[in-house]
Amino acid sequence: MQWEPELAEEWLEADPVAKLKAKEAAQHAAEEEAKNKDPFEGFLNPATNKFKYEDLKNKFPEGVKPDAKPEYLTDEEFEAVFKMKREAYKQLKGWK
Repeated sequence: MQWEPELAEEWLEADPVAKLKAKEAAQHAAEEEAKNKDPFEGFLNPATNKFKYEDLKNKFPEGVKPDAKPEYLTDEEFEAVFKMKREAYKQLKGWK
């Protein structure tokens, strides 16, 4: 095994706490960016585009985000289909 001065220098001079803090800061920045990203980027915005239940049932109209079909229903149709208000639905765990 041979001593590699470049690697040893990097390892010995590096402040492990500073490296860890920088890594955590980068991770936090990435999480914040993900939170602020528009979840419907590249798809129709459900706030301005509503569909009838029959148009969404078993099909995907162009521009509708596949994993967010309930968001495209009007409040009245949402309550008729899911038998609950949209706010109560959003409080449910993902697996329910």
